[in-house]
Amino acid sequence: MRDLSEILLMDFIMTPQDRLGNIDFNAYYYWTNNGFVARETVKGSELGDGEVPEDAVLILRAELNDNDTGGRYEYDNLTMLAGVLEQLRHFDPKTYRLLMKLNADLQSEGPIHAWMSNSLGLRTSKVQQIVDNTALAAGILQSTCETGALRFDLDPKQFFANGYASEDVQPCTFN
Repeated sequence: MRDLSEILLMDFIMTPQDRLGNIDFNAYYYWTNNGFVARETVKGSELGDGEVPEDAVLILRAELNDNDTGGRYEYDNLTMLAGVLEQLRHFDPKTYRLLMKLNADLQSEGPIHAWMSNSLGLRTSKVQQIVDNTALAAGILQSTCETGALRFDLDPKQFFANGYASEDVQPCTFN
């Protein structure tokens, strides 16, 4: 769920056209060991082999591995058009805080904005599209947070360690 919500956020900001059917992943076994979450890549490992216990869980972790991830104003923003962010009800608290910090930097033309504008070879219109999409995404998620509909409960390590992930309480706005 955390990976999916982060992909949806990135797609909203970057406007790719080919996400459906184009999600790369790495496969891992996850289990708890003395109260800590452990993982091992599936490559070269099998259940019950070495450190991987028989009851380990196979998880496919999403990976952005795309050389045409959007940032093009010519593309329709399918994630935006479908209203996907408005429907999110679970989100990672750290990702939320980072989005708010990113938005603040981009709106104030801070160091991240300067790096993106000067180092990536993007046209001014493409940079502005990313800035605008980030502001819109932050506004949508902040509004959902303020209504109490957004829960910050996507912590996979806590889920594996405890069998559940408790909700993190945090402010909807950051200065």
